[in-house]
Amino acid sequence: MPCFPRGPSCHEPHRLETVLEPTRAAVQETVQRFEGKDMDTDRFLRRASGQSFYNTTGYTLAKIANDPEHAATNLAKYIAGFSPNAREVLEKYKFAQQIKELDDAKLLYKVVGRFADLDVRLEVVPNHSMGTRPPQRTSSSPSIRTTSSSVEEPSPRGTSVVRDASGR
Repeated sequence: MPCFPRGPSCHEPHRLETVLEPTRAAVQETVQRFEGKDMDTDRFLRRASGQSFYNTTGYTLAKIANDPEHAATNLAKYIAGFSPNAREVLEKYKFAQQIKELDDAKLLYKVVGRFADLDVRLEVVPNHSMGTRPPQRTSSSPSIRTTSSSVEEPSPRGTSVVRDASGR
């Protein structure tokens, strides 16, 4: 199931986030140590992350979802904070366009929040299963499904309500 309209499976930012979580503080320390210095810090940041990629922001999807007024701006900063090699992959999903469409429909923070609730840790969803089965939710929140022009969300009665991009 695509997470953004017309897009492939995109649990990727959250998956990257969960992989990087144990070394988040080390990466932040490295960013601060080299701040203002005119040098390529990529190898130091990769070493600090323990991976071939990193994210230099303090954002998480949960933090972004908890600030609906700034969700689009913060999500764009979050994606821009990934290392060039990770950003190259993420850009193939046309996130900027999808972020704008969901933000215009006042749905971005809801979609981001749903993805923040997914448990996509390696122990739960191995690499070979990513995109082939739905990840487990970490909370009891209901799901939101998107299509190119509408979003299906649960109603208070437990049935689904389909809204178009204008919220109707």
